[in-house]
Amino acid sequence: MPKKRLPYFSRTDTPPVMGLTPRDKQMLEAIYEYNGVVADYQLLRMFFSSERRMKERMTLLYQNRYVNRFDRKERNSHPYMAYFLDKEAISFLRQTYGDSLKFRLKGDRDSRVHHDVVVNDVRIAIRAALPTIGSSLIESTNSLEFDSNHDVITVPLPDGKSKRRAIIPDDFSHLVMPNGKHRRYFVEVELARKDQPRLLEEKFRPQLHYVRHSPEFATRYGEKAGGNWLYFCLDEGIALKMKQTAEKLGDAAKVFYFTTYEQAFHPGSFFIEPIWWRATIDTPIALVASVS
Repeated sequence: MPKKRLPYFSRTDTPPVMGLTPRDKQMLEAIYEYNGVVADYQLLRMFFSSERRMKERMTLLYQNRYVNRFDRKERNSHPYMAYFLDKEAISFLRQTYGDSLKFRLKGDRDSRVHHDVVVNDVRIAIRAALPTIGSSLIESTNSLEFDSNHDVITVPLPDGKSKRRAIIPDDFSHLVMPNGKHRRYFVEVELARKDQPRLLEEKFRPQLHYVRHSPEFATRYGEKAGGNWLYFCLDEGIALKMKQTAEKLGDAAKVFYFTTYEQAFHPGSFFIEPIWWRATIDTPIALVASVS
């Protein structure tokens, strides 16, 4: 590490020479996979045991243009420092995985930075909880991938008409259980504090039709594939209101589950604790009742 402390919000003209460590490479890959932006506390959880060492290493990567990050004004507007890939990381990843990779740079999707960081929290929670059910992650898709490669379906409406809808989940995880069964979970992160009157028509109806009846879903995931939608809400009151709204679609609405961030992020609770409100069921249940 350099003897002198490096500038935190600006870059020096002659940064210290460095080589990428295996952990550095894993971090750059994680930023790419996690919607192109990762918060400092997320890096700390995944890769470091010391906040000081995390800050020192990320500053060195910043000075050598492997990562970019919030400026002082942006940092003061958020409860975390956010990191993005920069030109040296992009060069490394393209050399490793090919020139077809698409990247999110600092300044892209500015209005969605906080939303995407929260989506990352869900991604991390899912992966951290996999050992509690002995499951393996075999496929995942982030929202950046869905933005550029998503399905557009025809949704039948109650009045006999139909409407075209784009299906762009915030995240997706495909798990295989110890008994060989497959679980497909689509993630929706909700940061709104007020009731959304058009939620039924804009999200629930298209999402239900997508996983239950659309040929587009069968083409992408398989003829016999199924899927559930996991909604993450700011508080239980919002979760319950969403559950009640989804239930207007009848018994098939059981594909929807609702919980709060606090409950989902509690260690070990994600799959096996009764923290989920499932549409059509009156009491909270576990997401995975049994793996046998």
